[in-house]
Amino acid sequence: MSVENLILQAKGSKLNLDVYFPKTTFGSIFAEDGSPGFVTLRNSNIRFETISYFLKKPLELAGTVNASGNIRGNLKKLESSNLRLAYQDSTRLNAVVSLENIIESDLLDMDIRVQSSKVSLGEIDSLLTNVEFPQGLYDMGTLGLNANFLGKYYDFSVGANIFSPKGNLAGTVSMFFPQNDSANTYTGNFSTTNFDLNTLLGVEGNISNRLNARFAVNGQGYNIDELAGTYEMWAGNSNILGSVIDSSHIFLTALDKELNSNIDVWDRQGIAHSTFNWNLKESIPHFKLKGQLQNMDLKQFGVSEKPIWIDTEYDIDTQGESPAEWIGKFDFSQFS
Repeated sequence: MSVENLILQAKGSKLNLDVYFPKTTFGSIFAEDGSPGFVTLRNSNIRFETISYFLKKPLELAGTVNASGNIRGNLKKLESSNLRLAYQDSTRLNAVVSLENIIESDLLDMDIRVQSSKVSLGEIDSLLTNVEFPQGLYDMGTLGLNANFLGKYYDFSVGANIFSPKGNLAGTVSMFFPQNDSANTYTGNFSTTNFDLNTLLGVEGNISNRLNARFAVNGQGYNIDELAGTYEMWAGNSNILGSVIDSSHIFLTALDKELNSNIDVWDRQGIAHSTFNWNLKESIPHFKLKGQLQNMDLKQFGVSEKPIWIDTEYDIDTQGESPAEWIGKFDFSQFS
């Protein structure tokens, strides 16, 4: 059976397509295990609320996507080697797609490979009704994207090369969004090139506006109340805290509103080793920092207009909401 220039409209969706179903009857087209069919989709608008209407459990997706491409399969499995999707003003995807268990949204398995595409996370946020990204991701602007997505909408792995006005990022991350009030979990490895970390973190200070680094993460949550796990960074040739850093390594653990970290810096302007503890369990945060500086030039920190080279050990133990409010012990010894 074949139909050309078929127009289908339902609940805000409009499909313009050619359909070919070999060795099948009209009644078996919508059977889950029906014979595979072939569809050419042209400039069609697909509203996710329309799809959810026909499913046993609605998708946690909302909005209308414009789609075109060639599709093969049935309601058990659909595949496309040239699917093109447009969403709102900026999001444009060119993809190879395989979808299984389509009528069971919780079991829907996706294998999506995207090339030469662009994405606005502000737009994607309105599409994924159960997902909220950190504010800094929205501020990154429209992203250029080559990526692969494997898994379910709430439990997936992503490998990506991302290009943005704020720098580039490449890596692989696995994420899980629980269907309850538990924190999101994630694990992965990625690297940055000339990346504006200030924008990503949503901070006004200068943590880093040019970061060249490798990361390994294994944790959960985004804010201090939920944050738990291990976070590691190796950085070089980067602007960090207002200074150009040649090489550095940071290992941080988070658990129960408490952060612990080892920090090592090797630089032409000096060497530093530090450990810190930041305890946010109490109403007044408690901060401890201990370590050594060797042959450190204070000029790079804006302390002096001329080079001043120091060696010292330090031990800081304070309480307060910010450095301006810190009260406690500031001990510098073996100063030279």
